[in-house]
Amino acid sequence: MPSKLYGMVGEEYNIYFQNILNDDVRDYDFAVTSYVGEQLEDRLRIVPPEHGIYEITIKAYRDGVEKASATSFLMVADREAGRDETRSVLVIGDSTTANGMCMEKLVQNFEGDVMDISLLGTKGSKGIYHEGISGWKLEDYGKGSERDNEINLFWNTESNHFDFRFYMDEQGYESVDYVFINLGINDLFDVSEEELKDKKIEEMLGWLTEMTDSIHEFDPSIKIGIAVTIPPGDDQNAFGKAYGTAHNLWQYRRKYFLWCSALIKEFGQQEEAGIYLIPINTNLDTKHNMGIETETVNARNEMTVDRISANGNVHPDESGYWQIADVYWFFIKTCETFE
Repeated sequence: MPSKLYGMVGEEYNIYFQNILNDDVRDYDFAVTSYVGEQLEDRLRIVPPEHGIYEITIKAYRDGVEKASATSFLMVADREAGRDETRSVLVIGDSTTANGMCMEKLVQNFEGDVMDISLLGTKGSKGIYHEGISGWKLEDYGKGSERDNEINLFWNTESNHFDFRFYMDEQGYESVDYVFINLGINDLFDVSEEELKDKKIEEMLGWLTEMTDSIHEFDPSIKIGIAVTIPPGDDQNAFGKAYGTAHNLWQYRRKYFLWCSALIKEFGQQEEAGIYLIPINTNLDTKHNMGIETETVNARNEMTVDRISANGNVHPDESGYWQIADVYWFFIKTCETFE
């Protein structure tokens, strides 16, 4: 859980306990200290009544003994912030960006807002633009990959580096207000936990640093939002249906936790430098918003049950993408409120 969270007056923001815990949430009890919100079975649900800054502490207990504790500050945006302003936004990502659904929901959020946004990017259409490529990793942007009929448009072949100025010049963009980077899922799959700890995390953080440095070399005033990678769907069945025996939920969750912990430690206190963590991970319902399908319990029993679909192992459904877009929305509005 990053030290700063983002919400908006009158809108739901959640901290799902499973998403901030490196273990099975059912083995723990939780105690929340917060001026706002309701502690429910699976989460802290907050619909802020007014803008401001609220301290939130969550403690996890097992057999009555405190095992973990974290404190964050919820920055709640004023709905009137940014009135009559339009901000440009560019999102760089993987398949969770490439399908365009999150961008579509973000645009819908701003349709009823007092401010507006303009999405940049070469992919998408009709105002729903982005730079997302399915299956891509931080490594692909860091090494200038060309595969699956896709090329890294940020890669300058003369300097052999991620070059944000090169991208902006090539696309004819003069400026951008916000750049969001939402990557990490694909980097975690084909690496062991030991490899992740030994060198992969350091490499991933290095590529992120190269990207953020290049963006700010172009314009130091750009607000860079690094999305905290979303957690997996809370169902081993989804992993089994998608990958057979190649990957499983508990191992992926351990690697995910190591990565997010390192990401928060590295970039969690860089707001003064114009780099922010966007906590899309906390607000995603990984049990109900990852795509549900109905199936028979087995070949000899026609009783049906609802389970997360194969695609839902790491991909939200429409409602989940809307939860991610909400946090993007809250973050932009918070920047307009407090800065």
